Amino acid sequence: MSGINGAHLKPPCSATDQESAILASLRQDAVHFAGLSTKDVERRRAEIFASLGTTELPANVMPVIKEELRTSLSPIVLAGIARAIRRSRCLETEVIELLQASAERISRHDEYAVFSVDDGSVSPLTATQELAVTIDTLSKERVSCCKKNGPESGGEYPSAHLPALVHAIIVENQSGTRYVVNDLLRGNRTLLAFFYTRCMNPTKCSLTVTRLATIARNLEQSDPPSDLLVLACTYDPDFDLGPRLEAYGRDRGFPFNEKSMMVRCVSGWDVLRDIFRLKVGYSATTVNDHAREVFLIGPELSVEPLSAESLASLSLLETSVSGSAVIDIDAVAAASCCCG
Repeated sequence: MSGINGAHLKPPCSATDQESAILASLRQDAVHFAGLSTKDVERRRAEIFASLGTTELPANVMPVIKEELRTSLSPIVLAGIARAIRRSRCLETEVIELLQASAERISRHDEYAVFSVDDGSVSPLTATQELAVTIDTLSKERVSCCKKNGPESGGEYPSAHLPALVHAIIVENQSGTRYVVNDLLRGNRTLLAFFYTRCMNPTKCSLTVTRLATIARNLEQSDPPSDLLVLACTYDPDFDLGPRLEAYGRDRGFPFNEKSMMVRCVSGWDVLRDIFRLKVGYSATTVNDHAREVFLIGPELSVEPLSAESLASLSLLETSVSGSAVIDIDAVAAASCCCG
């Protein structure tokens, strides 16, 4: 399931070489994660995070760190992040709350965290202890050198357009109907999110689809009718056949209709992955790690990467696409925060 070298959404040229190297090393589809088990991926990502923070953390790395704090169930990954944040002396006010939520999330499956950068001079701490030390340090110092100037971006790439080769990609929805991607997307505004049914982390795929379903249900009731197409596309197209997609969606309140579909790629999956630069990696048999990824696609196939948290935020779903309207989903966060 490896990607190919083709047209894709490129990283912003404004990023420094250091930032680009760090971001590249943390991408779930990086070559050094390929073929590893999920546990081995977590260990390697944790080592990368733990090695950061000797100086100020690059600003472009903070969205990656915050996403891990929102979703990760891995004690070792969260311990590495705690070290990076603590040593860097750089965060947003929001990060303390995310650290606290992370500590609570892993409190029942804590473990000791030892990294290759350790010299053995101090006793190892558990992941929750690493998080607690960081929370205490930051709470006392009230460090806030990374100010939040606006909504988080959705990724490491700017807005772009899908290349002409999308006509070679074919997807199949939950009912077995097939579409050429170019024909499906062109002329519509499309909210596209990625997931897979075997995901074991309820804060990732299950929450993404639950929030997407809430948006789709609200759109059904909009007046005038919305022109937005809502798509959930699986990272695992060989396994997630139509019946699995439908069952997964139904369990999360997804309203299947001509404007709301769950799809799997039946032709050109590697091309699709490469075009969107999807942050997903694979072991020998299945996904070993992935990000939460959401895109807004315009009628002429313009692409705007969104933060996954945009699905729970009214303001972050505004778009520059001509003629767009804000989706009224004020209740999305409350409706979905407890859903898995």
